[in-house]
Parts: sequence; C-alpha cells; structure tokens
Amino acid sequence: AYLPNQADDMAYSRRTTVTATVLNEYRDMIKNTTSDLEDHLQDVENKLDSFIPKGTKMEHEDSMQWSRIQEERNSTQQCLRICADALEHKHAERLKARLEAMSQAAKMEETAEWEQFQEERNSLRQCLAICAEASEQTKQVRFNEFEDVLSADDAHQVIVSTLGELISAKRITTGSRSAQWLGQMSDETLQQLSRDRSRVSEGPVRAEMGPDNKFDQYGRGHQLRGKHSTVRSDSPTQPL
Repeated sequence: AYLPNQADDMAYSRRTTVTATVLNEYRDMIKNTTSDLEDHLQDVENKLDSFIPKGTKMEHEDSMQWSRIQEERNSTQQCLRICADALEHKHAERLKARLEAMSQAAKMEETAEWEQFQEERNSLRQCLAICAEASEQTKQVRFNEFEDVLSADDAHQVIVSTLGELISAKRITTGSRSAQWLGQMSDETLQQLSRDRSRVSEGPVRAEMGPDNKFDQYGRGHQLRGKHSTVRSDSPTQPL
C-alpha cells in the first residue's frame, strides 16, 4: 500500500535547483525504490501463478482475493513506470542543467570579450579624435602682430616669440644707439640674452664712475693764492 504513494511523491515532487550531490542521492533513491517494486511485483506474480481455484467456479472469497492481487499487481506496474519516468526525467534535468551551466559560462566569456572589444574601440576613437584635433591645429597659421612700436634713444627692445609662431611687425621705430631683436627664439635663449645685456649695460656705467672718492662730488678743484703769499701749495688754503 505504501509503494504507490512513495512513487507518486518522487515523481511529482516540486522541481528545485539542487547540487550535484543531492541529485545523485535522489537518483539512487529512485533506483532503490524501483528495485523494491520489482521484487514486490515478482511476489505478486508468484501469488497469481500459485492461485488455484477449488471448483469449476471461483468462490466469492477466492474471487475477492484474486481481484485484490490483480489490483496490487497493476498498481505495482504503474509505480514502476512512474519510477522509470522519474529517473529519466532526473537524468534529463541534470543534463539540461549542465547544458545551461555551459551555456551561461560561454555567455559570460563572450560578454567579457565583448566588453574588452568595446573598451579597445572607445580608446582607439579617443586617440583618433586627439590626432584629428592636433592635425587641425597644425593647419591654422597664427601670427603675433606688432605695429607702431617706438623706442627712445639708448633703448634695448626685444620683440620675439618663444611659441614657434610667426611674427608680423609693422612700423617699428627705434632711437639712436638703441638695440632691437625681432624674430623667434627659445625661452632659454631669451633668458640668456637678457642676462648678457644686463652685464654689458652695467660695465660702461661702472667705468665712467671711476674710483669711489668722497671729494669727487665737488669737482676737480683749483689752487688758491693769498694777497701777500707767493708760496704755492698743492692743497687748498683758507685765509686766516
């Protein structure tokens, strides 16, 4: 009596996601149940084969017993079919799960590869955009324009570009003894030129000043003579 219920429970159990260990245990349980059902069916078959009616007509009690045995055999056979279907179903489910896992892994691998290609494509697009922008900048010719520049006498004037751009100079006027530089040069060259001009400018000024003498501020001076004195002296004298 317990066998049909047990087979039904196994066949119509709710489908859940389980580990491989649980699936193996469930499959073993189905196999054990199938073995028990086969043994039980063999016992029923033996009872039917050994059943011998006492008369030409089967008595009522014997007929009832024979019917119960027949019903039990049919029920056992049905349970065996259910177990076979359950075992086949579990095998198919396990195979399906493995196929889904493999498909999922392949999709993940394809997704990672696709994302890598996407990233590489975006990087290449950025590089191309930078190159295109740089190319456009090289096509644009820029000028540094200087017009109506006037310098006084003894002036030093520098009109240069350190950016490698063109220079346009118009109506540049310089005074006497002035120095002008027009053109392009590097920043280091410009700084060195400034230092050199500073040393050149300071040299003549110091030479003209001569030795430091506190009497130089009054001029060279001249010799003084008294009314009755005929003595000459190199140093100034004052009247008494």
